Amino acid sequence: MTTRAKLYVYVDESGQDTSGRLFIVVAVISDAERNELLASLQKIETSSGKGHQRKWMKTREKERITYLEQALTKQHFSGTAYTQVFGAGTDYQVRMAIAIAQSIILFQSQHDLKRYEATVIIDGFSHTEARRMGTTLRKLGIHSRKVRGARDESNAALRFADALAGLTRATHEGNITMTTIQQQAQKIGLIVPL
Repeated sequence: MTTRAKLYVYVDESGQDTSGRLFIVVAVISDAERNELLASLQKIETSSGKGHQRKWMKTREKERITYLEQALTKQHFSGTAYTQVFGAGTDYQVRMAIAIAQSIILFQSQHDLKRYEATVIIDGFSHTEARRMGTTLRKLGIHSRKVRGARDESNAALRFADALAGLTRATHEGNITMTTIQQQAQKIGLIVPL
């Protein structure tokens, strides 16, 4: 019997303020190297000046760029980030479930995992929202061990997902520097658009 791989999926979004014009979901997935990923991201937050408690929107542009350039290297980021951009619609929970499911399925395929169980941590979700999301993910065929909400202030991987949602949004809004960073990360396979 093969053992189940343990996946950790950190999810954040951006765009609910656009009234359905743009909705971005980012899922950062790591496996057994999760602790190394968290430690590495915390060090990068400190060295880049971004800090641990600061939300992406409250971080200065120079610190954002430094943080992303340091974090989005194979040396530091031992996982994969999946981004999905939706437009025209406000069914956010459904869209988030679809993006999470597609991310996990693609990660499973890319890493040739026969069996897995995923712990999904979603920024800002209440206990009730997390329970509903778990039910939806199971209906979509995802083997989730646990789905829970958390605040991105409490976890370096959630803050990273928040940063990548901000990066993707800035790219879609025409920021040339952020577009270059995102394209480089996609080229080496650290960010995968769905």
